[in-house]
Amino acid sequence: MPSLNLEPIYWPLYGLVPLVLLHLVPWLHDPLRQRDIPGPPIAQFTDWWLALAAYKGKRSETVHRAHIKYGTPPS
Repeated sequence: MPSLNLEPIYWPLYGLVPLVLLHLVPWLHDPLRQRDIPGPPIAQFTDWWLALAAYKGKRSETVHRAHIKYGTPPS
């Protein structure tokens, strides 16, 4: 039976895999079809891009530019 390689150099990878799965699984299972809503590609996976804009004090401008570029969501 093969043993798991639990060397300390791999520990960041063990934390990265669950983080990727946390974003990838809901994206693949999309019952509300939110992937069809136009917007920045990174917005399909996470809201960090908008949090970064808010941190910089540019949230309103960022949202406004996104609406100009991608349009408003279909109703």
